[in-house]
Amino acid sequence: MLAVVLVAGAAVVVADGHTRSRENVEVASCQQQLRFATEFAEQRLGLVANYLEPTVAADGRVQRLHLADLMSARAANVLPQVQQADRYCRRVIPESWHFSLVERQAASRAYSAALVTLVQTIAAQGRASFRDDATMRRLRDTIGVDGG
Repeated sequence: MLAVVLVAGAAVVVADGHTRSRENVEVASCQQQLRFATEFAEQRLGLVANYLEPTVAADGRVQRLHLADLMSARAANVLPQVQQADRYCRRVIPESWHFSLVERQAASRAYSAALVTLVQTIAAQGRASFRDDATMRRLRDTIGVDGG
């Protein structure tokens, strides 16, 4: 009887190890997709801000640039990739007893949802701040996505 219990226990440990390994790869893949989506979004949206120079008005003052239209169009082009990364991350569900993976995935899903919301807002309005959002920086830092 003891031998049966030991064999069954060993089988459970091996099976759980395989499950944890697979889940670890899935969570890492989710985080990598978020990195790619973030880099793509920052490059596309950042180009608009970096390549525009303010115009000097006749009175010597710098005219305020209204980037809403330009940012909106770029964000609409970026949105599908960001949404794809979000959909992938929402499908990754580690077993509840794999605490560290559950924590990493929860952070990834929070960042992913915030990124989708932010890019959707920019696409709709063009006026949301992309790089200087404190909540986005905190969420990004939690999962290790570097800002551009």
